[in-house]
Amino acid sequence: MNAAGQPWWEQRRYLVLLALSLAIPLVWPTTPPLTDLPGHMGRYAVQLGLADDPVLGQWYEFKWRLLGNLGVDLLVQLFAPLFGLEPTVKGIVMAIPVMQAAGMLLVAREIHGRVPSTALFALPLAYAYPFQFGFVNYSLSVGMALMMFALWLRLTKMKKWRMRVAVFVPASFLLWLTHTYGWGLLGLMVGGSELVRQRQSDAGWGRSIALAAAAGLMLAGPAILVLMAGSNAPGAHTGYWFEWAIKLKYLTMVFRDRWEWFDIVSFAVIGIVLIRAALRPQFRLNRELGIIAALLALVFVLLPRVLLYSAYADMRLAPMMLAFAILAIGPLVDRKAASMLALVGLAFMGVRLGGLTASAALYDQDWTRTTAAIDMIPQHARILALVGVGKGCTTQWFVHRKEHVPALALVRRHAFVNDQWAISTAQLLRVTKSDAPGFVEDISQMVVAKGCLHPEWAQVQDSLKRFPRPAFDYVWLIDPPKFDPSLLNGLDRVWTNGQDSLYRINISKSGKSE
Repeated sequence: MNAAGQPWWEQRRYLVLLALSLAIPLVWPTTPPLTDLPGHMGRYAVQLGLADDPVLGQWYEFKWRLLGNLGVDLLVQLFAPLFGLEPTVKGIVMAIPVMQAAGMLLVAREIHGRVPSTALFALPLAYAYPFQFGFVNYSLSVGMALMMFALWLRLTKMKKWRMRVAVFVPASFLLWLTHTYGWGLLGLMVGGSELVRQRQSDAGWGRSIALAAAAGLMLAGPAILVLMAGSNAPGAHTGYWFEWAIKLKYLTMVFRDRWEWFDIVSFAVIGIVLIRAALRPQFRLNRELGIIAALLALVFVLLPRVLLYSAYADMRLAPMMLAFAILAIGPLVDRKAASMLALVGLAFMGVRLGGLTASAALYDQDWTRTTAAIDMIPQHARILALVGVGKGCTTQWFVHRKEHVPALALVRRHAFVNDQWAISTAQLLRVTKSDAPGFVEDISQMVVAKGCLHPEWAQVQDSLKRFPRPAFDYVWLIDPPKFDPSLLNGLDRVWTNGQDSLYRINISKSGKSE
């Protein structure tokens, strides 16, 4: 404790260090090893380079418009001309878990008046599966929503009603622009908090709900933009409702990274903390954060797996649902017990961050071996990438995360690669290369072994048989399943690392012109 009797985990300098420590796992890797991130980087390369590179314009179209999914895109547009694309992306991505951790600590302090020792258990959730998957705009919006909610709580406590309106009306548009889900998350936080606050002032349920809804109206402006976007979205797909087994799986794999046992045990630690807090009378639970956790749980149950073409819509909420449940646990009165719990929480943080750091370094090593092929790719080459997905016909807990690694050739060589998303409701980029239908967009790069039947992924030998060879210059096989080597006739291997290979297409040698 310091001179004022404040325990170490409540002191500002330690809280700052705790938040900053969340950047450690991403310090070493050249590119943060998040599954979708290289694909997003390919889009950033197009948005930055299209005006100066007419060749890119033959394959891609990029037009700015209002969309609730532009957070990192806009930051890249602002900072990449100064620092370069790859360093800018790395810096932004490293800042996201730091921002989320800082937001959790700020919310806990505003609600409880101090930071409970149990709050440390929530911080590793900044590296939960949605972030590892590379949902960077979503993850950025979550960090922003947490920090905005902490500010909302502070202004409410100070009764700065006009300032709250002046700040949060424009802030809601900024948050929606970053990512729609972050805006929705802030709405749930504010709604839950205001409902409890009104009930505590002895208002009836009807009046409390009405006043909570009225307070939330200052965040409602972006709903107009949502309706406009929805009305202009052709074929916006939503589906896969109430898949209970998958929802349960999303909870257990909230820490999914590399080692299944390690990630499951980490989830179990969170579960033990929550169960002990619920059963032991010395733990006091805050109603505001508890109701927010309950609202998130309800939305998690009700959301489908795919919402307006955004996959894993429900899965994204699982980490924040658990985080708010942990943050709801109030400070312990017993200082000795609180200190012991803080040390256990710090150890949990250290073990998780140590495992994440080692895992990220291993991913970086593997990605570096694969992307060495880019040194053999000339500027503006046309590449068909085929990336093996899963082992055999099933996916494992550990995955190589290389589904969008080929997009780094778009970043570094302005090459065409067949892995870009082309979803009007979620992306500003459109693929205009039309001479290889079925082989120009995500998910054409993902392939499985012969005999594996998947509703979306092709079998590797089918892709090698059917792709139009004149439309491409190279075939890049990354961790491919086994296939008939005769399918490589007419392809000259120019690089391999023993697992991945790059082939130059020789049309005259193959005799194929389809």
